[in-house]
Amino acid sequence: MLMQESYESKPIRFTLPLTTHKKLLQTPAIKQTLISIDTYDNPTFFSYTPKISVKSRKLASKLSTTFQERQQLHLVRRDKFFETEQESILIHSRSIEKSVRPESLFSKVIPFTRSLTSLQKQTKINKKQTPTPQQPEPEVTNSPTHVKKERPQSLHLNSHKDSKRLNRPSTDKVRILKSFYQSKSTDKNIVLKTRANRAVNNKNIFKVKGPYNIMRRQLRKRGWLEQDYESKHSKDRTKTNLKTDNDTDSSGSDYESSSDCPSDEDDYCAVTRIIRNALPNFIITLKSGDTESKFLTKSQFANHFRRTGSFTTKSGLTQTIQDLAWYSDSNPVDFFPRCFLLSSADDQPVFIQDYLKTAAISILKDLKNSIDNGTFKSMENSSSQITNSTVKFAFSVCNEILKSIQHDDVDDISAVTSYDENSPQWKTLLESSYRLKAQQITWENACKNLHQEITALLTSLRDVMPQFNMDGSCNIWIVKPGAMSRGRGIKCLSRLDAILEIVSARVLLKEGKYVVQKYIENPLLIEGTKFDIRQWFLVTDWAPLTVWMYRECYVRFSGQPFSLENFHESIHLCNNSIQKNYSVSISRSSKLPTDNICDLEEFSQYLINITGSDIWNESLFEKAKKILFSLMLSSSPNIESHKGSFELYGADFMISDDLQLYLLEINSSPTMARNTQVTKRLCKQVQEDTIRFVIDSQKSKQQAESCNWVFAGKGPKVNLQSPPYGVCHDMMVLGKQIKPHRFC
Repeated sequence: MLMQESYESKPIRFTLPLTTHKKLLQTPAIKQTLISIDTYDNPTFFSYTPKISVKSRKLASKLSTTFQERQQLHLVRRDKFFETEQESILIHSRSIEKSVRPESLFSKVIPFTRSLTSLQKQTKINKKQTPTPQQPEPEVTNSPTHVKKERPQSLHLNSHKDSKRLNRPSTDKVRILKSFYQSKSTDKNIVLKTRANRAVNNKNIFKVKGPYNIMRRQLRKRGWLEQDYESKHSKDRTKTNLKTDNDTDSSGSDYESSSDCPSDEDDYCAVTRIIRNALPNFIITLKSGDTESKFLTKSQFANHFRRTGSFTTKSGLTQTIQDLAWYSDSNPVDFFPRCFLLSSADDQPVFIQDYLKTAAISILKDLKNSIDNGTFKSMENSSSQITNSTVKFAFSVCNEILKSIQHDDVDDISAVTSYDENSPQWKTLLESSYRLKAQQITWENACKNLHQEITALLTSLRDVMPQFNMDGSCNIWIVKPGAMSRGRGIKCLSRLDAILEIVSARVLLKEGKYVVQKYIENPLLIEGTKFDIRQWFLVTDWAPLTVWMYRECYVRFSGQPFSLENFHESIHLCNNSIQKNYSVSISRSSKLPTDNICDLEEFSQYLINITGSDIWNESLFEKAKKILFSLMLSSSPNIESHKGSFELYGADFMISDDLQLYLLEINSSPTMARNTQVTKRLCKQVQEDTIRFVIDSQKSKQQAESCNWVFAGKGPKVNLQSPPYGVCHDMMVLGKQIKPHRFC
């Protein structure tokens, strides 16, 4: 419908004139509509008062015609246009019917493409636009079914730079170029698919989750394809946040962008996308929890075993040490400092008893040393004086310890000391030992009379107590979270109440418990500085157990001179994750490396210089192999094994001043951060040798030697088949462990 507009805000009405196209008027529906619309009996039905803006009124006032007149003019032009187009269509249809078959099939013809439907839609004509003139009738010489269109040309001559008509490219040339690139792309896809199929058939698909780019490159060199590969363009692997397990030692990325992006990066990304749904055969992860061994197929293997927390956590290692007697003849006190679970109802009383015994021995050691060194001080009626009765009580406790170790106390039940830290005698002895550490103590003059007896007793204790020299005389203990690594949460304490306060305050970790371990007070020092040793070892099977030791290791130094008077972590913890937060002390020897790391060659040469023999290769390395193998054997019943899998561990050792080797802890996923010259070489080397040993060789002793792996031991064969039904099926033995004496 058309709208009649009044600029004086008068009522207007809609109407549709009857002068429309003849065919439209013949339609019954149109006739009925026009009759109803053209009825003016009720003008209010089609009327309303529109809201006209001021701007519209100004424009309308400048026009010479009214809105109704302009609409009528538009309708006249439209009707004339429809009639002209209709006549043109009829003329063309008659000429086509009368045309003769052309002599040539290549005559030029301008096809008619306009239809009545499209013309009927073009109803909007501006006032200044003149009606479209009638087009001249073209000569039609060809039949519509035998017309070949001329190739369309470009724009007008004047629109081009050189005033020359530019034709579109030849269809043949476009087809040739298109087919060339399609064939090239098709050949490349065939090559990539062939490469992917070869990797799938050869079971050479791997998956990496963690900072193991050296292993990634080694596998790629061997033709392996990585699943879920992230190229350098899609993601920066150096910025990925890796939330590690508490028992993992890795804290950084070993990513190197210069060597991690080969020239065929795009092709490699394409072929890895083809295998995105394939089953990975080799799974490399940072956390052991990312690999479920029970869901691995026979064609799959991983770089982790499940349930290794029995020796990779401090609390688990403590319990494994207690069960070592069932699997090995090794005595834990020969290589592992005494360790207890503070939150355990069974271990805490044993620890308190051990602490009190060590305090009694420390008092006798201090008295003997002060007399031997000439630093004995006596002052009568002094409040800070250690009385003769306290020394005699400590002497009686040490004598009972000696009898207990030598089993001479079996028939002697008269002298049994009560180890109650709240008793008056023990309170006095503990206060005396605390003052000794502060060097604010004097002795009662009568204590000198016990010098000879104390010397003989301490000599006897030294012979039967393997950790007598390691204990020192300060009674220092190191408290560690049961399931954390990289030196987090570790404290050195010497007071019993401070140690027990950790349990009473319930500042325990969610995963586990705090363990308390005797601190090595007399470590071997290099230029007055404490150090520890990081040793790698590899487990390639648990049924039967197979352990390998890496030939090389490295030594980590503290950045501060050693001191028992200051318990700061920068002095007593050699972890790189701790030392990187502190600068090297100017009072430390300049002979030590500034980055606090040295390799085995320098360390073994130092041992040769101070001992006159190659003690590392002749003694300490062999002892380390025996220690680790016995611990793995003790842990083997708890491990979920999977054929083909392996795991690399990092063990931390210390050496006492009497050249005894002590194990501190074992780390899962040892750090491969190459932040020093030594670790840059060794961490790369151990990963390359591990891949070469696990992937290329058959894990034999001869091939292990070429990969710098030394055979450490193999356990007995394990029968994985379950016994027949009914044979000892319901048999169960329940018991309670008897706590062994920790001094023997």
